[in-house]
Amino acid sequence: MAASPWRPGRLFWFKDAAVTRGSVPRGIIPVSSCLTVKGAEDVLNRQFAFELSTPAETMYFIADAEKEKEEWINSIGRSIVQHSRSVTDAEVVDYDSRPQPPPQPQPKKSEASEPSE
Repeated sequence: MAASPWRPGRLFWFKDAAVTRGSVPRGIIPVSSCLTVKGAEDVLNRQFAFELSTPAETMYFIADAEKEKEEWINSIGRSIVQHSRSVTDAEVVDYDSRPQPPPQPQPKKSEASEPSE
């Protein structure tokens, strides 16, 4: 049995608007690889265009209306932020669990030089 591509943290896109469990995606983008999502009407000179950038490429999509474009941008943007927070939280836990170096000895008060007047 083949592994299903349907897992959280992935963005799928299809040629057809009528998507079923048997539909084959044209592409799959892991949210973890997404850097930015923003409007791109000026880049493509097309209404309702938006772009999704990863380290490897920038992909362009066209929504059917301004509201739909904004919904896509907001939804993908929230997913990017949620993923980056979970990565950051994991990194903080990793940093906190590292052994800390022993404290450095501090000079005794008698060894410290007195300020001159």
